[in-house]
Amino acid sequence: MVMLLKAQCALRGSGHFAAKKCSSAWPGIRSRNSVYSIAGLRVDDIVRAGAVVADMRKIIRQDPRIIQKLHRRVFLDKITREQVSIYISCYVEAPNRDAFMAVKQDLLLAFTDCVERNGARLARNRLQVSTAACHVLAMYLIYNIVHICVLQVGLHSCCQGGFVASQSTAVAQLLASLILL
Repeated sequence: MVMLLKAQCALRGSGHFAAKKCSSAWPGIRSRNSVYSIAGLRVDDIVRAGAVVADMRKIIRQDPRIIQKLHRRVFLDKITREQVSIYISCYVEAPNRDAFMAVKQDLLLAFTDCVERNGARLARNRLQVSTAACHVLAMYLIYNIVHICVLQVGLHSCCQGGFVASQSTAVAQLLASLILL
């Protein structure tokens, strides 16, 4: 990968782009690692989002492990019914993957502390299930269970002299109350 980068720089000549990409200040691609994350705050904490973003920017500016010459971005990204998203992106100087992961972990923990320090809380992902779909599924289950019960009770009752319709209604009501609790 580094060899390819050197070849590209040689092809581009000694222009501004070549000097910036191939300078000795950044010896290789492996020494720069991108940290990218989306932090989600609860919608109730939207009034605290500005303070959280400002505090996160302060953390990124003051950390010596973050490359200050490259971009450092912390912005309020999106507001939905479930969360307020904060976009975080920066580059970290690290000699290997383990060192990068350690720095990234430290940054994420610092961002979490930042959220708590400003009185906000991280959002939780919620599994949303439509109540209409639940009722349709419950009715389908009730129908099938009642159908099976009616067949079994009906066959049993046929052998003993007949089947009473109120028995199937009682079974359906009992099952409906159990399933829809």
